[in-house]
Amino acid sequence: MTIHKRISFILLLLLPAFVQAQQGKAVEEIRRYITSKAPVKNDSAYYSFFNTFYYGTVNYLMPLYESIGWEERSKKQRGEKNFYDIVSQQFAAIGDYRMVDIYSTKNYDTLANDARKFIRQEVAQIKNIQSINAAIYVAGRALDAQVVMINEAHDKPLHRAFTYSLLDQLYQQGFRYLAMEMLGNSGTSSLKELNNTTGYYAQEPVAGELIRKAISLGYTLVPYEDTALQGHTSQQRDSIQAANIYKILQKDPKARILVHAGYGHISEVKLGDEMIPMGMAFKKLSGIDPLTVNQTNFTEGSTGDYGRVF
Repeated sequence: MTIHKRISFILLLLLPAFVQAQQGKAVEEIRRYITSKAPVKNDSAYYSFFNTFYYGTVNYLMPLYESIGWEERSKKQRGEKNFYDIVSQQFAAIGDYRMVDIYSTKNYDTLANDARKFIRQEVAQIKNIQSINAAIYVAGRALDAQVVMINEAHDKPLHRAFTYSLLDQLYQQGFRYLAMEMLGNSGTSSLKELNNTTGYYAQEPVAGELIRKAISLGYTLVPYEDTALQGHTSQQRDSIQAANIYKILQKDPKARILVHAGYGHISEVKLGDEMIPMGMAFKKLSGIDPLTVNQTNFTEGSTGDYGRVF
């Protein structure tokens, strides 16, 4: 190894630590500020990330300040995994993607050896894969598809940006419906223009751009979330999601639909031994084989365990 290469390699190793230290200054300032204050009556609003977004207001900093200021208490209330997931989403909402990466990967430091082995086997299968332009490829495959399902990790706005990049081409190909998990499904949500009632995740800036773009092109926005999901099992929730999307086809049998969902909901196979996700349920219900595009496993700081090991 040459001296030049040696120096480059050392710098490469040191850079992530340097970046993390630099990005951590703002977090430490927030932590010192909040912990110096006496807890106020409503500080438990952090208990639910969603409850911090009241209709008529957008408060990006309040949940972030509370979660950082009372981190240990929040971990006890939510559990560490949920805490890191939610804080990651909060950083995404204010555009601090480096901190999203730092917090979202904290869950994977103690990944079991058998899980690591499985992931390495999965990664080995794509070692010689060729890279092509994803937007062009997906749009090409969508020519023969009536339904396209694409997913996101909620703390990765880049996934929403990719769906944004598909909107023009898919609209030209005849897609007229955009069904989104993030849209409010209470019957009072704004689906003609973006505002504070459109949906919780819709208040994240890139999500907002995705929705505005779709509306401007002429897409019909369709909410499909289970309105009683808190009282349902995961499988009940996914079955209801599938049924809600299927209602589009019952009214418009030739409809071409783009579905933007979260995580494994788009899977066409069981998750675990029994869980039937929305994609599989929709396929059985409609008889349509959707084109499914999984973004969440092999992305930077992957919310799936792949990125942490790979």
